Amino acid sequence: MILTLALIGLLLLFLYWKSRRKTSMVKAVPEKWKEILQKKVLFYKQLDESGRARFERDVQQVLGSIRISGVKTEVDITDRLLVASSAVIPLFGFPAWGYNHLDEVLLYPSSFDRNFQMGSTEEIITGMVGSGAMEGKMILS
Repeated sequence: MILTLALIGLLLLFLYWKSRRKTSMVKAVPEKWKEILQKKVLFYKQLDESGRARFERDVQQVLGSIRISGVKTEVDITDRLLVASSAVIPLFGFPAWGYNHLDEVLLYPSSFDRNFQMGSTEEIITGMVGSGAMEGKMILS
């Protein structure tokens, strides 16, 4: 009985922490981000003011929950915003949907082969969603 109550208490604490983490991530979007979105993301540019605000919140949530890393390349804020925008656009009309099983997006500077080696002329892969050891990862070049 006590063990059951303790487990329920831990579950409630976890759910509370998770909900607080999501709401605490949403802060004012820097003007520089808005400028980048306006210049580089046609979908964002075509939204009305309330749509843009929702898009910005969604981008923040993606950036707060999915790591974006470069492999043999530097990743700047423009890269991060473009990756996050690419995640937001297909789900924009579906607020209950998300990328719950995606932990990290790896950015490669060029195409790669099935062994993740760049520069192959026999096999050219420009994107992949991982499985096995790469589960929870997406690779884009």
